[in-house]
Amino acid sequence: MRILNSRIEEMGKTVPVERATGEFIGISKIAKSDLREAKRLLNALVSDDPSNYYDFIYQSLSESGNLAYSFTNGLKWTEIDDIRDLRYAESIACIAAGARRRF
Repeated sequence: MRILNSRIEEMGKTVPVERATGEFIGISKIAKSDLREAKRLLNALVSDDPSNYYDFIYQSLSESGNLAYSFTNGLKWTEIDDIRDLRYAESIACIAAGARRRF
């Protein structure tokens, strides 16, 4: 993903890493005021191709300038695609849970 001036300029697996400013990690929230437009965009997206990724609607939603995002640099996170990823996620979740108990 490439964000420029608080708008998503490019997203998808075709964005070169050296040009990317981040990666969508699958955690999102749509404001109630944007919900109607999000539904419209999602319906259009899947009517074009039912296998489209839902997160592509965020590029269009960002054109209104109401995009908020968080950087994950230095934070423990992972995507889970297979059993190895799940085991890794479980291991870092235990680290995070242990850290919370110390505070």
